[in-house]
Amino acid sequence: ADGAEYTFGATQADLSTLDAPAGYRDLVQKVRAIAAREADEIAARYPKVLRRVGGYNLDSVAASAFNMSHLLVGSEGTLAYSKRIHLNLSPLPAHKTLGICHFPTFYRAMEAPQHIVKLDPAAVELVDRTMIGLARDNPAFRPIVDQCVKGDPDAILLVEFAGDALDEQVVKLKQLVELMGELGLPGSVVEITDANLQRDFWEVRKAGLNIMMSMKGDGKPVSFIEDCAVPLEHLAEYTDRLTRV
Repeated sequence: ADGAEYTFGATQADLSTLDAPAGYRDLVQKVRAIAAREADEIAARYPKVLRRVGGYNLDSVAASAFNMSHLLVGSEGTLAYSKRIHLNLSPLPAHKTLGICHFPTFYRAMEAPQHIVKLDPAAVELVDRTMIGLARDNPAFRPIVDQCVKGDPDAILLVEFAGDALDEQVVKLKQLVELMGELGLPGSVVEITDANLQRDFWEVRKAGLNIMMSMKGDGKPVSFIEDCAVPLEHLAEYTDRLTRV
């Protein structure tokens, strides 16, 4: 509020040892006091999902040690503006594997991610029946789709594993195959370890919006709800009810 310039970052429980200006320490104490005062309200109302940037992240400062910069994420410039930002980047993984999981119904495809995430995948992406059909009708994409999609599934999930050791990613791919069998869908995973084929199929997925917009007639998709975040245990019911809407 007074235009002071501070470096927002990690803080410890004992603020007396924090190497920062007195004004910044006072700010940290004030924010911490608000989080403590509103602890019950924060616990009741803040969503328990990782992806959420809908406002001030007061729940991130409820712990005794926290990172003050997390408070700024989602504040859209209403708390401060940044002159310099230090990003914590990670190198791209050296190896990837891809499992294409086939589902007889869209609902079952939406039930599966809550179990799949326990294998620590790098990505889980959906391709539904509409997009599969449109991709098969596109001469540029049909050979790739026919190679990777077997039969006539109602939906598929692209499950990617990534890391520095190829052997570890192959093991995770085998664990995915076992998991799908335990979920009652044995033989439903197409395993892809070839890097070029993985890239080609991801390109089909990325081109999905353009493929959808190329639909002829009045049945074009329109923007309705974008960038929502739903707890995985509610995903199947949420998407089913949304589809009916």
